[in-house]
Amino acid sequence: MNAEKGFYCFPEVDLGLPISQYFLPLLHGRLSVQTLTKSVLTGKRWGGNEAQAVGIVDQSLPDKELLQKAIAHAQGLAGKGSNRQNMTRLKTEIYDVSYKGLTKKKDSPLPSLSSKY
Repeated sequence: MNAEKGFYCFPEVDLGLPISQYFLPLLHGRLSVQTLTKSVLTGKRWGGNEAQAVGIVDQSLPDKELLQKAIAHAQGLAGKGSNRQNMTRLKTEIYDVSYKGLTKKKDSPLPSLSSKY
């Protein structure tokens, strides 16, 4: 994330919108309960460095370093997914709860913050 200009927020609380029940498992898999609660219930706007500190983003860098570091990161990952079956298995295991939440049938909705909608 661009440390100088980037930000992340969940504006749903200010817009009167629910969070998708299919998006929540991803958020639960990535963020602490405290960060998720503060983000969703207050609409807090997290700047780059602050977003990195709470785990919303992996890295926050100054604008002048961002492209170079992103390319270097992508190059370091290139080829790691050449065995797609293994990569799929690894990701499914790492994100087990999120994966199960995303693959539930629509006729059996997940409990969510927006269940009353």
